[in-house]
Amino acid sequence: MYPKNMMAMAKIQITPGELADRISILEIKREKSYHDKDELYELQREWESFGIGRSYINDLKKINLESWDVVQRIYELFDNELKADDYAKAALVSEKAHKLNKQRVTLKNYINKSLGVDRQEVKTWHSTI
Repeated sequence: MYPKNMMAMAKIQITPGELADRISILEIKREKSYHDKDELYELQREWESFGIGRSYINDLKKINLESWDVVQRIYELFDNELKADDYAKAALVSEKAHKLNKQRVTLKNYINKSLGVDRQEVKTWHSTI
């Protein structure tokens, strides 16, 4: 009665900023040997229907590539037992990751606002200490 893949029938609404971010990440994955060209093609087609220039994807891609490298550095630091001098490095790398994520969210929200989308991505952190 039900299709084997329920997701084939699901329609998930996302903002243009999130779509642009997703495309930029898929392109990075493709360049780093991940392969899902069909998904990338479909997302690219959908993105083009919004009518925003390619420059936004490129801007997000630049941020996401830098983030990819920062996350890789975090993995390298924490895959091994941290030495005393590694804690300062870990703090700097974590700060960089935080700043890049804020840039990414800011650009995605700018794209959404430019297209008149009333939903914005919110990233907040509240201390529980």
